[in-house]
Amino acid sequence: MKEPLHHTRLLLGLEIRPPGDGLVHRLLDRADAEHLGHALAADLARVIPEATGSLLTLSAGLLDMTDLIRPGFPAHTGIEQLAEAAMNQQGFEPRVLSIGASGGRMPHPDLMPRQQTPQGLFLAMPLLVSAPTESGRSLENLAEQKLFEHGGLGPPGLQIITRTTGLEPVHGQMLTLHDLMALQQVQLEGAGMDASWKVLESVLVEPDKPFETRSAEGLKMAWDPVDGQVELEFLTPRDWLSDRAGDLVHYPFWLRAARRYPALLTAHGLACRWCHGTGRIVQEGPAAWLETEDEGPYSDGLTRHVMGELGVVAWTRAHGGRLIHYYPLNQQAVDHLKARLEATSSIPVRPAQPPACDTETGKLIPHRDFHGRKEIRH
Repeated sequence: MKEPLHHTRLLLGLEIRPPGDGLVHRLLDRADAEHLGHALAADLARVIPEATGSLLTLSAGLLDMTDLIRPGFPAHTGIEQLAEAAMNQQGFEPRVLSIGASGGRMPHPDLMPRQQTPQGLFLAMPLLVSAPTESGRSLENLAEQKLFEHGGLGPPGLQIITRTTGLEPVHGQMLTLHDLMALQQVQLEGAGMDASWKVLESVLVEPDKPFETRSAEGLKMAWDPVDGQVELEFLTPRDWLSDRAGDLVHYPFWLRAARRYPALLTAHGLACRWCHGTGRIVQEGPAAWLETEDEGPYSDGLTRHVMGELGVVAWTRAHGGRLIHYYPLNQQAVDHLKARLEATSSIPVRPAQPPACDTETGKLIPHRDFHGRKEIRH
């Protein structure tokens, strides 16, 4: 009877200097992967001598945080599948199993980096320590206690990374998957995006449980396990004013959050969708935008509302006393709407202006010559 095994999910984390203009190799071939695997085994045994009785599996591809911290942890699931396949063929025995690239491809798609260019200055290779259940659980406890403080990558491993990747590592560190998640939490909290971590952690740890939170800027985010999506509530300037007694000062901060949060969640593999109480969400290919309608005594024209570094906030099309506002929900929509609205407009295209709202109704207005307005400054 096959003895059940316990898998401990680890990583080799690398802090790197900003890459230069030279070619970066994020995948090690099989021979280099084998050399690195044995160097790591020696480093691991130095910290946890009991690990010499386990199977150490290395996937020698440098992945970004967003490749690793995703629902279902696909990189570690992939390395587990390959380790189990090897053990099904050869049985369990203490050794090093190094998984390298052949022809620029890894044997499992989730062990490939999603981007050729590193997305940050921290990259990591998935590791797996497999052992019979009782000793495997003991190894996991030891790893949680010791690796983060004492699991530095020795000179032989650092030299292999430097020689094979074209990157300059500042520091190499073995750590657990829990350690990596804690690092990402600290990083996001330091960037003022702790609400995004709350959503991400909830999906990673309790994917079948609904979860809702609101960012410091007021962006509402709700995880729906039935649809497998994060729902975000879009607020127009009118919506914002109705909740905040005429105060538009902080709306630009909300709008920045409305762009940053879904971009980060999507990078971590979470699907996002927008909702709005009365407007219509339109999706054409990758472009998504919100359309709302108003009425007003404005001459015909198309106005692009622009706000500093945030760029285009909306377009307003005034025609026959009817106003249609188009709010881009992603960058693809900015390019799409520009081509769709401005290039084919049968009405005058007016100069771009900062967003301005009617002080009584809160609706976005198309022209600077309307006097009862409140301009959104950023």
